[in-house]
Amino acid sequence: METLPYGLNVDEIVTANALEEIEVDRLGYSNHHNDLNPQVMFASFSDESFDTYSDYNRVFVKGNTIPLKFPAFGESYPDGSGVGVGTGLKYNTGTLIVQCQLPISAIRVKPPCTLEVSISSNFDDITQFVGATITSGDGTCSELSLSSNVSNFLVLDHVGSLNLYEIEVFTPIVLLPFSTFPVMNNGKTLPYLVSNLGSLNVVRKGGLQNETFTVCTADISKSFGNTRISQKSVHNLSLEQFYLEEASLHEHILRDANSIFPIISAIERNCFNHQKMTQRSLNLINESDSEKMRDLECRIVSEMSTTGVPQLLFNGIAAPQNLEIIADVKYFFQPESIEINGTSVSEVKLSEGNSVIYKKNNVSIGIINAVKKIPTEIYETPNFFMNEYSLEEILNDVSNVSNSLNLLTSTRTPNFGNTISHAAFIDENGKTLNCEECIFLPADVKTISVYCSDTSVPVQILIDGDMKYEIQVSNERLSIVTIELPSEAGVHTLTTNNGSNSLFRISEKSVIHAPMHPSYYTSGQLERDTFSSSSLMIVAQLNNFDLIDDTTMIAKSNSSLISIQDIFFHEDNYSCTNALFCRKKAIDLKNPNILFDHFDSAWDLCSEHPWLACLNVRDGCIVVHAQLSFTNFTFWWNPTTLSDVTIIQGQSCVFITNNKLVIEDSTNRFECDASSIELSKWNHITFTSNSFTVNGITITTTVTTVISNTHRIIPSGTVVGTNPTLNLKPLLTQNASYLVLQDFTTDRLHESEIILQNIDLISSFEMTVINTDTLVDTLTWANTGTGTLPEQIFKLNNHTNPISHITGINLPFSISYISMKFTSCGYIKNVCCYTDTVPNIVIKDGFENRDNVIDFQRQTVSSICTNQEENTVKTEHYNQTNVASDGTFRYIVNSVPSSFYVTPPSLIMMNTSQTTPYSILQSLLILFNRRIEVFLRDDSTLFTMSGSDGSTTLLRASFCTLLSSQISIPNSFLNLSPATTYTIHLARARLFQFEGHVPCLETSISFSTA
Repeated sequence: METLPYGLNVDEIVTANALEEIEVDRLGYSNHHNDLNPQVMFASFSDESFDTYSDYNRVFVKGNTIPLKFPAFGESYPDGSGVGVGTGLKYNTGTLIVQCQLPISAIRVKPPCTLEVSISSNFDDITQFVGATITSGDGTCSELSLSSNVSNFLVLDHVGSLNLYEIEVFTPIVLLPFSTFPVMNNGKTLPYLVSNLGSLNVVRKGGLQNETFTVCTADISKSFGNTRISQKSVHNLSLEQFYLEEASLHEHILRDANSIFPIISAIERNCFNHQKMTQRSLNLINESDSEKMRDLECRIVSEMSTTGVPQLLFNGIAAPQNLEIIADVKYFFQPESIEINGTSVSEVKLSEGNSVIYKKNNVSIGIINAVKKIPTEIYETPNFFMNEYSLEEILNDVSNVSNSLNLLTSTRTPNFGNTISHAAFIDENGKTLNCEECIFLPADVKTISVYCSDTSVPVQILIDGDMKYEIQVSNERLSIVTIELPSEAGVHTLTTNNGSNSLFRISEKSVIHAPMHPSYYTSGQLERDTFSSSSLMIVAQLNNFDLIDDTTMIAKSNSSLISIQDIFFHEDNYSCTNALFCRKKAIDLKNPNILFDHFDSAWDLCSEHPWLACLNVRDGCIVVHAQLSFTNFTFWWNPTTLSDVTIIQGQSCVFITNNKLVIEDSTNRFECDASSIELSKWNHITFTSNSFTVNGITITTTVTTVISNTHRIIPSGTVVGTNPTLNLKPLLTQNASYLVLQDFTTDRLHESEIILQNIDLISSFEMTVINTDTLVDTLTWANTGTGTLPEQIFKLNNHTNPISHITGINLPFSISYISMKFTSCGYIKNVCCYTDTVPNIVIKDGFENRDNVIDFQRQTVSSICTNQEENTVKTEHYNQTNVASDGTFRYIVNSVPSSFYVTPPSLIMMNTSQTTPYSILQSLLILFNRRIEVFLRDDSTLFTMSGSDGSTTLLRASFCTLLSSQISIPNSFLNLSPATTYTIHLARARLFQFEGHVPCLETSISFSTA
C-alpha cells in the first residue's frame, strides 16, 4: 500500500527518515560495512588467475569464492624457501602485508586457520608480533583482537599451504556524517528547505511549490556500496496561495481605486432605476387579461461561450437545468438556437403545465417548464447590495484595507523574517543541473549559481558542512561563482547558511593497476637465462570516462632492481565501444550521435538511488540503430519477473529461459544457472571469456554449437527491452489484413499472453499464423483462469516456431478489446561493450559501484632485471606512480603497490665438453654456467638421453659425479652407438645453483658419436 506523503506548511519542520543502523560487531566496525579500504601491499606468492596486483584485494570481499592460495613447502620458489634476506622469504611460510585507511583493532579470517599477526608502522619498519588468530566458537572462522596494539599496517604469516577466502578487518570507531536532500521528481533540489549537516530536521522557509517531493537521507563521502540511504515522501502544502491572493488584492486596489467609485455609483443608480422599471412592468403583466398575454414576446440572447469548455449561455449566464417560462408567451432564442425533440428551434411557446427537454449539439442541458404567470411579490434589489452604506463609508473601509497591507512593488517581494539563499550547480548555458547530472571528478572546479532574498545579508557557501566562501550577492539577488570540489568519492552536499542541501557526487578515481610479476627475476642477464626478463600485462581502468577531457594516462614503475619503461595509455586505445543507458543526457556515451527509437520505453530515476538514471523497459523497448558486439559486455538489470523474457536482441540475443541465463549468436549458445539473479533488485551481469559472472561471482557456463541459428538474430540494429503490446483488434474485422510482426517479435510469442474483454467465458481459441519458413500453422491459446470477467487472459499451450505473420483469430467480432502483452523486462542501465576480455578487477569494481562507467586498456611491457649479479635472493616492494598526460593525478590513484623477488643467475646446462663427435667408449662431461648445489646421488632420474636411433636412456643421479660446475657421467652408463646424435634433457628445478638455491632451467643439449 502506497504511503501518503507528509504534508508540510511554511515554517514547519519535517523529520527525515533516519538511516539504518550500521552493524557493529563485537570486534568493532567491519570493512564489510564501512570504508576502511584495506589493501594488500605485499604478497609472497602469486596466482596465475590474477590480471593485476589489485586482484589480491578480492580477499576483503564478503562471500569471496576464489581464494588466495598460500603455497606449501617446495611448491614454488623462492617464496617460503628460507633462502635469502627480505620480506616473504621465511621457510615454508606465506606472507601477506595489509594496509588499512583506519587503524585496525581486530581481524577475522575464513576458513579457520592460524595466522601469525605482526604490526608495523610502514613496509620497511621493524615488525612487532602481537598474536595468532584463534578459531571462533562456532568454528566458521578464526579471529584476533589486537587490544591496544591498533595499527594501519598488519603482517600476516601462515606456515604451510592455505586457501584463504576472506579477511575481515575491524576498527574501533568510524565517523558517520550524513545529510538530507529535498529532491523533486525531476531530480532537482527543492529550494527553501533548510537542514544542517547531520540533522534529520528539515525546515520549510517558504516556497511557492505545491507538489510532492522526496527528502533523501544519505551518507556523505562513502563508497557506493557502503552508502546508506533512506527516503521520505513529503508534500508542500499550498499555504502560500494566501500570500498571492493578498498581493493580488492589494495590486488591484492600488491600480483601480481612482476609477472604482464612479463605477460603483453608476451601478447603484442603475440598480434603483432598474428596480422601478421592472416592478412597473411586472405589475402591468399581472394586471393584463389572458388575451393580452398571447401577444407578449420575450427575447433571450443565446450564445456559446468562447473561452474554456464550450457552454451555452442565456443572457450571459450559463443555461440553467430548470428554465421556467410564462405560459402562452412566445420566447425567442437568438442567435444560437436550441434543440427540442431532435429539431433545432429558435422560438418556444408552451401552455401552462407543459415541459420539454432542451439540448444543444445533441447534449441534454435541462428542462423548460411553463407556469401561469410571474409571482406577484414586490421585486426588490438584493438587500445585501451596498448594505445601505453610503459611498463615503465604503471608501473609508477600502482605504483602511489598503493601508493595512504590506507595501508591495513589481520588482521585490521580500519574505519578512526569513532570509532565503540557495546554491545550485549550473551548466555552460546557465541551466540548473539535477542530481543525476551532478557527478564530477575529484577536485573539479565547477560553476554554481547563488541566490539570496536579501542582498544585505552575506551568503556562506558550504560543502559537507565546511564553509568554502562567503559572498555578497548582486542587486539582482543572484551571483555566479566557481568552487573547488572535494577529492573523496561518494555523495556530497552543497548548501548555503539559509538554503537547501544540493546533492552531488564525486567519481571514483581512475587507476592503472600495477602488474603481477613472475615468481622471480634472475640477475645478471646471462646468456640463455630466460628468467632475467619478463613480459608484463598492465591494465588501465578509466572510471566515468565521459567526465574526462584527456583520458591519456601514464604509469611509472619506480623499481630499482628491474627496468620497466614508462607506459602511455592513449585515449584512442581503450576497449569500450559502446556505453548505453549510463546517463540520462545520452543514449551512448561513446557514440553521442547514435540513432535510436523509443517504443513505449522511457528514462527514469532509480527509485532507491534518485541520483541514478535507468531505462524503463517494463512495457516497451528502445531500438538502437547500430550493430553491437556482445563478445565481452557488462550491464545492470532490474527484472520484474524471471519468467522467460528477452533482454537484448541484436547480433546476439540475451534472454532468460527455463531459469537459464543465455546468450546466443548465429553459431554458439552460452548458458548458466539464473537462480543467482535477484528479482526486483539491481543485478550486475558480465559476459566475457565465454563465461557469465553474476553479482561478482563467476557462474559455470556451458557452450553448445548452434547450427544456422538466425531466428533470434536481428540483421541490423539492437533491441533492448520488452516487445511493445500488440493490438489484435484489427484482426477481428471483415477481410482483415495480416498482422506483420517485427523481426524482433518473431520468436517471442511464448513470452506473451493475450488479454481480451468479453462477457462470456472463452476456454480457448485458435490463431492462424505463418511461420518464418512461410508455412501456415495454427496456435492454440488456453485461458489461464487468472482474469476477472470481463477480462480474460490466455497463454500458448506450447512453444512454437518463429512467427512472421498473424493471419486470423477465431473469435467473435463483438469483442471490444484484445491485445498481446509480452513479459516485462524491467529496468536496465550501463550496457557496456568491449573489444577485449574484461579484467577481473573491472568486473569487481563495476559490481561494487553502480555509479561507475568503466573503460579499460591493456598493455604489454617488458621488464628487464638489473645487470649486476646478486649473490642472494632479495625482495623488492615498490609503488607504481600513475599520472595524467599533464603530469597531475587529480582524478587518478597516484600510487599502487607491487612486489617481486630477484635472485642470483639461473643454473643453466650449457653444452658438453667437446664439440667434435664422441667415441662410443668416451665418458660424458656436461658443463653448466654456475656452481651446482650438491644433490643426492640416489636412483632418481637426473637426465634423460634420447638417441636419433630411437633409444632412450634414463641417467640416474647415482651415475653422476659433481665437479663444481660440471657433471661427469661414466661411459659404462651411456650405452652409446656409433654415428648417432643424442639429446640430453634436464628438467626444471632438478638441480640448483649453489648461490641462492636458484632452480636450474629446463634445458636440452646435443652431442654426436663417430
